[in-house]
Amino acid sequence: MFTIENHIAHLLIHHDCVVLPNWGALVAHYQPANYDAQQGVMHAPCRVITFNPAIKHDDGTIATSVARVEGISFERAKQLVADKITAMRRQLGQAGEVSLGTIGYWQQRNGTQPEFRSYDSGVADRYYGLTDFRLASLADLNRSEETTPSAQQPSRRRNVVWRAAASIAVLVGMTFVLTTPLKHSDAQDYATFTPTIKTAQASATAQKAQYSFFSHVFGNGKQKTIEGNYPALGKLGNQEGKYYMIIASLASPQEVEAFKQAHQDLTPYIKTFAHRGRHFIYVARSNDYQALLSAATSLPKGLQDVWISD
Repeated sequence: MFTIENHIAHLLIHHDCVVLPNWGALVAHYQPANYDAQQGVMHAPCRVITFNPAIKHDDGTIATSVARVEGISFERAKQLVADKITAMRRQLGQAGEVSLGTIGYWQQRNGTQPEFRSYDSGVADRYYGLTDFRLASLADLNRSEETTPSAQQPSRRRNVVWRAAASIAVLVGMTFVLTTPLKHSDAQDYATFTPTIKTAQASATAQKAQYSFFSHVFGNGKQKTIEGNYPALGKLGNQEGKYYMIIASLASPQEVEAFKQAHQDLTPYIKTFAHRGRHFIYVARSNDYQALLSAATSLPKGLQDVWISD
């Protein structure tokens, strides 16, 4: 079943602006790591999602994602996106609230301007996994020292010194971790007609520059030749290799089973994995990027527009 929320959530991982045609744009703002001295908490860096109703021009980013994943034409995808946004705006006007999946929701009260509220963990990003933590201040440690019995002062004083040194070491270490840039691409993170994950027809250089978010879900296994109707795939195998030939992204295990039934000749090659609510199907792995591109031409015509991901 088509759900625009999944496409928007995926695009927001890699883009700082995703336009909802004729409505507005979801904009991701970087918020650096910071220390709250009053609460004694070091806050991790994050991206905060806001909504800007002034940016309405359709740049085709969502429609491109829908067309690629759902396997439909670009024009059909644009119509689906427009219909879904119209339905969401109608629900907002009638019920006063409409949800955007795990990203957030809009609220409108008594005819006022709609207000978008994002969830704290609605969209994962390059800072995923970093969490806030509490860090005791030297003043707190000194106050604790002052409340101890005088007979234990020499030992307590040494403990305070060690704890203070440990706190400083932790603070310096976390400052280094939180200020060191993670994986970064020189490409601008703006909404664009160009898909985030390139297809087999795109240039090899552009495909290798894309962000990778699939590799951690795979294990390593011994590569072996697979017997079947597609010798080029069989020769590559699907157990080992840096790059993956992904042929489908589906919404549920039921859709995966339906895909397998519709393409039984690919059964010996098919492998699947789940990632962020989607179910992906790949049929080959290899360290040879060009070999995967060449093998894709042997697939049935409707499946040759594969994704090559590392």
